Amino acid sequence: MLAALLMTLPACTGADTTTEAFVITSGSASLDVPEGAAPEGVEITVSFRDPGVPLPSGYESIGGIYAFTPHGTQFSAPVTITLPYEAPLIAAELGVLRLDDDDDDTWQVVPDVTWDESRCSFTTRTFSYYGAVALTGEDTGDTGTPDTGDTDTDTDTDTDTDTDTDTDTDTDTDTDTDTDTSSPVTDQDGDGYDSAEFGGTDCDDTDPDVNPGATEICDGKDNDCDGVADTDAKSQPTWYQDADGDGWGDSAVSITACDQPAGYVDRPGDCDDADPGVYPGSGC
Repeated sequence: MLAALLMTLPACTGADTTTEAFVITSGSASLDVPEGAAPEGVEITVSFRDPGVPLPSGYESIGGIYAFTPHGTQFSAPVTITLPYEAPLIAAELGVLRLDDDDDDTWQVVPDVTWDESRCSFTTRTFSYYGAVALTGEDTGDTGTPDTGDTDTDTDTDTDTDTDTDTDTDTDTDTDTDTDTSSPVTDQDGDGYDSAEFGGTDCDDTDPDVNPGATEICDGKDNDCDGVADTDAKSQPTWYQDADGDGWGDSAVSITACDQPAGYVDRPGDCDDADPGVYPGSGC
């Protein structure tokens, strides 16, 4: 378990009541508080700690649970929380869950989370337990826990008809019919190659003309995803050496390249490339 990191904000002693901005880190987790957002005289801690409340059915932890305390602390402006995570081996929907305090037994889904390769971040105005999770698709439904298939969390005795796959534990007579097995799209541009983000080989899944099966052309892009752009293009223009700078090149001295090299032109036919006054139409 990582040791908790603590910061005590000074109590007000004068007319200026603005607290300074600060950042607290614990392992790969962090809390970024802007100037004036934190209440005064509060000992703020960030720690890696299991609250003892199991995650909802269908969710798997992919980064551990972090406690941001004191629970219920209110900030006057949004603070940014960053959590670490390890992507699951099988593609799954990712999310962040929140548990309000030690006396709470209901996890809630955190909205508007931003993800990169190993960390996720979001803003909040209050403290709770937070953890990155993956949705395994084994959601058992209305158990007082988050359900990403629909918003039905019935605890009454209604007789409505839902279209989810929840197995309700209440006494309603819901008729659930969908399969709730959503997963991220791994080939967004539809070119037949999965994105490298999901273990595939497509180095740019936003462009259908870029994939390992594409032909490299002179356009500044790595069309065939081999790690280089243009240098191995199949159809590169021919450039001819223009040693005398008359705008005409020596047909016997040429190279192929996507970009025009210095000292080369695209017009061959100079019969004396040492004399700028001799070229096709003028002595040749």
